[in-house]
Amino acid sequence: MTIDPTARYTNIRARVTGYLTGLTVSGSPSWVTELGQPVGATRWARITYVPIRETWAGRYTGSQIVADSRILVVIDLFYEQADTGASVDLYAVDRAADDVAHGLRSLALSLLDYSSTPAAPTTVSGARIFVVEPPTITRLDPSGGRARRQVSAELRWYLRHAA
Repeated sequence: MTIDPTARYTNIRARVTGYLTGLTVSGSPSWVTELGQPVGATRWARITYVPIRETWAGRYTGSQIVADSRILVVIDLFYEQADTGASVDLYAVDRAADDVAHGLRSLALSLLDYSSTPAAPTTVSGARIFVVEPPTITRLDPSGGRARRQVSAELRWYLRHAA
């Protein structure tokens, strides 16, 4: 049985990660995924995805059913703090969080299928990824000489599955 491209979470993560890393963000952080931390970077943004739920929503075609699918995207921003002794822009991390939140507010992407040709993904007909609720920005306690902010948003798309 062939898996529909809308049912591959790797396609969702790849498409959204490509969009996020293409945003213009204050301070130009290095981007990493999941538990990564770039070596020697003074500013970085870590992207994490948390599947939330799938709710069956009916039929897409005679041979496919559809599920309303949700995933939480979390972007942790790490910027140098003023107490490190260097000259630091105290508001850089806040501006970066605002930039990421703004990019998430307007997120509405066509779904791409990376499974057959990752270097040249194809567009999946009738499939879109979009934001359900406005993003939230959370101020986190500093850690390791870094000011931290977390931006999160719930994303939605319709997953198709063989009936």
